[in-house]
Amino acid sequence: DNTPLFSIAAGWVFAISHFTMSEHIYQPAAVVYAQSFIDSLPADLKRIVLKKPRKEAAYARKKVRAMNELLVATMRKQYGVKVVHLSNAQKKLFRKAVRKQTHAAFLSQNRAEMSLYAEIKRKLKVLRKK
Repeated sequence: DNTPLFSIAAGWVFAISHFTMSEHIYQPAAVVYAQSFIDSLPADLKRIVLKKPRKEAAYARKKVRAMNELLVATMRKQYGVKVVHLSNAQKKLFRKAVRKQTHAAFLSQNRAEMSLYAEIKRKLKVLRKK
C-alpha cells in the first residue's frame, strides 16, 4: 500500500517479493515552515518561498510521478521485485472491490475522523469536477 518512491525510500522494498501498480493511493507530502523562519527571511527570499504554492505542488507532483518508471525498474533489477501493472479495467475492478470495505474499516476504528473524512470527500468531489 505504498508508492514506488516511498517503498524504496522507507526500505519497504527489502521485505517484499511482489509489487502491484494499482495506483489506488495518493501519498501527499507537506512543506511546513516555522513562522519564525518565514519572519527571518528578507523580503525577496520570502516571496520566493511563499510564491505560488499550488504551482509548486503541481510541479513537484509531476516530477515525482515522472520518476515512477525509473523506480519500478530499480525495484525489478536491483531488488528482484516482481512488479505487476494493472490495466485500467483491472484498476477499476480493484477500486470497486475494496474502496467501500477499506473506508468502512478505517472509519470504524477512527470514529473521531468521520467529520474530517466527510469534508475530504466533499472537497474531492468538487476538485474532480474541475
